[in-house]
Amino acid sequence: MLFGSIKNNFIEKNAAAAATFCEVFMRCFNCGTENPENAVYCKHCGKRLDNLKVCAFCGGLTPADGEYCINCGAEISAPVEPVRLQTPLKEGAGGPLCGAAERSFSAGAAQNVAAFCGGTERGFASVNAKAQGAPEEKVAHKKSFGVLHLLAFLFASFASLFGFAFVFAIGCSPYIFGSGDQAQINSEGAYIYYFFCNAYKDSLSINDDNYSGALFGTLFALLGMGGTVAGFVLSAIRFKKILAGKTEKTMVLPATATVVSYICSVCFFILCFAQRIDGPDMTGFIGPNAATISGIVLSAAFLVAAVVLSSVARGTNKKAKFYIFHSVFRGAYAALLFTVLGLIGCGFIFFAVNASSDSTASYGLLTLLNSVALGGASDYMRDLYNTCSALAGVAVAAAAVLGVFSVFITSDYASAIGEEAKSKIFIFMIAASACTVAIGAMMLSASLVWVARFEITYSANVAVPIAVIVLGALMLASVIVYRTLSKKFNCGQSETDFS
Repeated sequence: MLFGSIKNNFIEKNAAAAATFCEVFMRCFNCGTENPENAVYCKHCGKRLDNLKVCAFCGGLTPADGEYCINCGAEISAPVEPVRLQTPLKEGAGGPLCGAAERSFSAGAAQNVAAFCGGTERGFASVNAKAQGAPEEKVAHKKSFGVLHLLAFLFASFASLFGFAFVFAIGCSPYIFGSGDQAQINSEGAYIYYFFCNAYKDSLSINDDNYSGALFGTLFALLGMGGTVAGFVLSAIRFKKILAGKTEKTMVLPATATVVSYICSVCFFILCFAQRIDGPDMTGFIGPNAATISGIVLSAAFLVAAVVLSSVARGTNKKAKFYIFHSVFRGAYAALLFTVLGLIGCGFIFFAVNASSDSTASYGLLTLLNSVALGGASDYMRDLYNTCSALAGVAVAAAAVLGVFSVFITSDYASAIGEEAKSKIFIFMIAASACTVAIGAMMLSASLVWVARFEITYSANVAVPIAVIVLGALMLASVIVYRTLSKKFNCGQSETDFS
């Protein structure tokens, strides 16, 4: 009993002395230089004093002695720098306190004192051995990731460049297939610049009230070209920073914003000019010209390659569940979103030419309003024109908002694939879904109004408007399910489970 009491008293006194010793003589982990209490970097060698290092994958700070980054879960392959004290922890070599503690204490007490002082030489040796014994496979693995990051950077840069270059070549051309001559496509094609000059000249030649279609087209052209140019400028800034080594971020986000803005510009431009007639012997329609199709294919292909390479390069590590869960849901939503954009570009009203034939037709915004204006200035046609303009105005506003949200949603998905979505993205998704339903409702209403005015020769064809409404409802339902499952999924797993 007496011996035990003396031993415990000795342990407590020496442990307190060891704590005081190491608290007073805190030194740099790298060179052992003493630094002020509030210092972050060593005044002699410039190393961090908190034993943290920068993750090579995400650029965040993570403990240098860890095997995985606490921010992104990537495996850390760089060696850990050991703590070196100027006073060795050996008896008779300037360290009598810690030497006595190692000699006299039990194994557990000795470990505690060693922890107070920053670790023993035996611990340093084991850390150094582990660091020096890093397998060559890790180096090759890191090099392969570096190549993937480089390829993703190049593909994203080209995708942004193509979107920027081809936005100035957006145009439409007439296409006619078949041998029949029952219908004609009254257009020679047009470019996006049409809405900055000739659209208003044509409005004056048709009817003084026919400015709505020109204004709608100008709005889409300004938003599309402005958004694409802005995305490209951001891409150029990011490109410069990456080459200068001033940022650890990737090119994926600004490149995605540029390409998606370009694709939205194409869809809404075609929405203004759309005209299609399907008959028994022929099909005639106005669609994107060769330059526009080439721009979509090139920019989208390079962007998809960049997203895939960037995702593979980052790796999933222990975040595989997060990766699969969020990627599947957000990827499905993005697919529905681009399907909706494609359907919107098909036209604004849809109808059958007459009840006794298989012919169908569709008009875009500009084509619809021009067609009504050509009917004359009677009160009957003026009421129809005003009604169609009002419905088109709501649809245009919803489409403009949908385009903006599409850029944010798709850019966030491409740049943060596999990670937990930010709360604001859910709001954007819900708003985009509501805009899609509103656009479909306006398309359906315009088709019904048109048919109601010409009930003798026309009948409603509501397949496309209903498809847009249904897709909007599916998008909204997917967001709700995603949000619900995301909360349950995240509550069931802690952050440490994926790091």
